Amino acid sequence: ATVLKAWFADNLSSTSKTKIFSINYTMLNIGWTIGPPLGTLLVMQSINLPFWLAAICSAFPMLFIQIWVKRSEKIIATETGSVWSPKVLLQDKALLWFTCSGFLA
Repeated sequence: ATVLKAWFADNLSSTSKTKIFSINYTMLNIGWTIGPPLGTLLVMQSINLPFWLAAICSAFPMLFIQIWVKRSEKIIATETGSVWSPKVLLQDKALLWFTCSGFLA
């Protein structure tokens, strides 16, 4: 969800961002509302059915992104620059505090 929001923020015009973010949150809320009763009905049919449905629902966006979403020109331009190193993450204080707060929550 975080990557999707970042992609929306980078690639959409300012006029369409509001509409797309509203649709995104609406669909999220619909999922939170429909998910538990649907999961209960599926468990009553078979104990494995909710897991199969979750796998299908997770695979569909990956296929959709691979087929229809084009790479951003900004990303392509940065790939020709310097090589990224994971050491950068160790030097990021905000990321460190955010990760620690996640463990303590």
